[in-house]
Amino acid sequence: MLAASIVIHEIPISFTIGSQLYSKGFSLSNLKSILLFSVYILSMPIGMIIGMLITNNDDRSSSISIVIIQGISGGIFVYLAAMDLIVH
Repeated sequence: MLAASIVIHEIPISFTIGSQLYSKGFSLSNLKSILLFSVYILSMPIGMIIGMLITNNDDRSSSISIVIIQGISGGIFVYLAAMDLIVH
């Protein structure tokens, strides 16, 4: 169920990235476009694998790593809100 919700969340993001690249003149024949999309496509499964590996361990280092990752995620949201959303 979690994987389905992540995939559904990625659909509008994919359309947004594609429309932004298209408006900047990128096409599928451009090597840079293919590289950018490849990195984007691979980031979701790699992130899910890393998350599953971290949460499968039931020791103290697992809980510390989850706290660190949640702190980084929260910092990213605060940064985006302060630098991108509030400015506009």
